[in-house]
Amino acid sequence: MSTSASGTTAGGEISCTTDADCPVLPCGPCTPGTPITKELVAGPACAADPCRNASSTCDARRRCIVGPGTEKNPAVWGSAAP
Repeated sequence: MSTSASGTTAGGEISCTTDADCPVLPCGPCTPGTPITKELVAGPACAADPCRNASSTCDARRRCIVGPGTEKNPAVWGSAAP
């Protein structure tokens, strides 16, 4: 995996060495393991956080991903959300 000087991989994913390098996304996605890209960090803006327990982590490939405890917020998605 190649990393640019801006801290992103060739695929646009945010690169990291520790969990502290990874931004927590205020507007999702809410699926654990989803790679965090520079496009996700830039937007969109949201009125309510669609995720509960939002977190991010640095994985073994040294890229930021949505953390394992992140889940859809039923107040936003409704109780029938998968």
